[in-house]
Amino acid sequence: MSYFVEYKKLYKFAEEKIESSEITCLDDISNIIKQAKNLSTSTKQYTIKNNIQWMNNRICYNLKKRDKLQRMEKNSESRELENKFKKLKNAVTNLIRKSERGYI
Repeated sequence: MSYFVEYKKLYKFAEEKIESSEITCLDDISNIIKQAKNLSTSTKQYTIKNNIQWMNNRICYNLKKRDKLQRMEKNSESRELENKFKKLKNAVTNLIRKSERGYI
């Protein structure tokens, strides 16, 4: 399970809470931080669809890595990231094909 923190939401929430109330003890600060984290954090969970037998942990790990690189590559104009993404995409495809052939 991955956590993605939206820092703008976190900052705005914490700022409003601190300005609107007086902080009397450390527990108040702790509660504000927990509430802000819950507000600004979303989770993404990967599941293997239809219980595909040849999908293993190595493939799933590389799929996550590929997706992360794809997001980074989209937001960047770097040729280096683009090349890394393409290589990893091809490597993952080959892993899936080899694993499927080995299973059948």
